Amino acid sequence: MEPVQDKRHHCYEAVQVTIAKWWNLEYYLLYSKSWGFEHVKFNHIHPELLGNRIYNGSQNVLDVELQIGMKIEQVNTNNFSQLKELITSEVKKGAPSIINMDAFFCPFHPVYQKQHLSHDFIILGIEDNVLTCLDPKFHLHHKKINLNFLEGKDVTVSTVKKSNVSQCNYTQLIKASLNQQIEKKISTFESIKNFAYEVRDGINIKDELDGFPLNTAPLIFQLSNTQYNREKFSIFLTYTNSKVNNPYIEAAINITNQVANDWKTVEHLILKSAFQKNPQNLFNRISDYLFSIYENENRLFSTLSKYVR
Repeated sequence: MEPVQDKRHHCYEAVQVTIAKWWNLEYYLLYSKSWGFEHVKFNHIHPELLGNRIYNGSQNVLDVELQIGMKIEQVNTNNFSQLKELITSEVKKGAPSIINMDAFFCPFHPVYQKQHLSHDFIILGIEDNVLTCLDPKFHLHHKKINLNFLEGKDVTVSTVKKSNVSQCNYTQLIKASLNQQIEKKISTFESIKNFAYEVRDGINIKDELDGFPLNTAPLIFQLSNTQYNREKFSIFLTYTNSKVNNPYIEAAINITNQVANDWKTVEHLILKSAFQKNPQNLFNRISDYLFSIYENENRLFSTLSKYVR
């Protein structure tokens, strides 16, 4: 199994895509859930920095069986003997399994012993109690850890199996993605507009970046991943259109690529504002980009809605 490495993947997505590609499944369809955006208004209940009140919208696709024919089942157990038995059983079947654990305790994670984060990787083999692991988010080569290292840790194992599925319904996938934008308390579009208003009113960019390397500050991290998610959604649409050849999807691809570029510009300008004594004019410019994104993502929704009708 070869890792599929793409800076746009979060760790669970990297695991899913790597396994799906190994099994020659339509892993591009996993990107159908990547479009979204969330913003929570500043108030006494949510006094956090802006970077902690926005989210790039990416959804962990847990139920991928109907999408690509890969069945993932989580097994929660605090019994180490059961954990060991489960992993060993899956290896004997020649099936990969997925481990989720705190990256703080994962020796091959970049934030090992530094930061508490949820992390996923693949188990490929076991010999003499030593696990052969693949971590496609960060590593090209297999890693080894002793199985006993997992004892006492909060660990979840997921089994992964191929399943027989009927031919993919691309229309249903697009319809589900459209519903994802509006079937929540605040729609993706309203969140983008509210974000634009908050930026226009001015943000304390130094507080947003303080204590972080630039690319890991929450505000920059979320904006970067918002751009990546539009790029992944474009990949999904492009793959889908190779199957259905529809002019509405073709138009939607162009819109998605445009908004991905605009989100990248927003990130760049926010970083630029950190080096200006009076960044208000720049904040006005950023909010103009965000209002344009708001309009274009509404247009994307309308265009894809014409396809699914």
